Amino acid sequence: MLKIQPPISFDEVTHSYIDPITGETIPSVTTILGAMSGGDKWYKDNGNKERGTEVHSLLEDLDNGHPVFPEGEFQEAALEHYRAFLKDSSLRPVKIEWRVYEDELGYAGTLDRLYETPSGKLYLVDIKTGSSVPSWTRLQTAAYLVAAVEQGRWGNTGRACLRINPDKLNSYKLIHYGDNLTDISAWRGVLNDFRARS
Repeated sequence: MLKIQPPISFDEVTHSYIDPITGETIPSVTTILGAMSGGDKWYKDNGNKERGTEVHSLLEDLDNGHPVFPEGEFQEAALEHYRAFLKDSSLRPVKIEWRVYEDELGYAGTLDRLYETPSGKLYLVDIKTGSSVPSWTRLQTAAYLVAAVEQGRWGNTGRACLRINPDKLNSYKLIHYGDNLTDISAWRGVLNDFRARS
């Protein structure tokens, strides 16, 4: 069962999550990972952030049933790969760019997709564009799982990263993360370290 999400505000300019009652800024999952990585392999912008944001917006429009207008070969290829993924996987998006807030642990984030299989199994998926997937994506998806899904359902919810590489023909890959409890434990460790330093 999915958690009912408390209302939170999002500031597009500062990319900040804000508690509407207290007005306090809530740290995001990526902020926490970035602060704890010190710029190393866990969290590092590879210079393609703007292209990735454009592709995310395009795929969001597609999944919401809006007209899509790709601009340039990169976006066209990303859209083609994503459509192939949807067809091949038979996954159906049930939550799109879903803002989640774990109020007890005090963090927030935006879950790219929550998909459902034809048999009813849920898959929490982060979408990355580029030639590789950062290692910290395991912890990112574990953090979203804790925030989005009731504890008793953690074992019944899949986690994955969908890597779309528009620079290559017919290139998408769904990378599954199988050990929810181990990754959740690692995420909690990172979160505790972040709090200790803050």
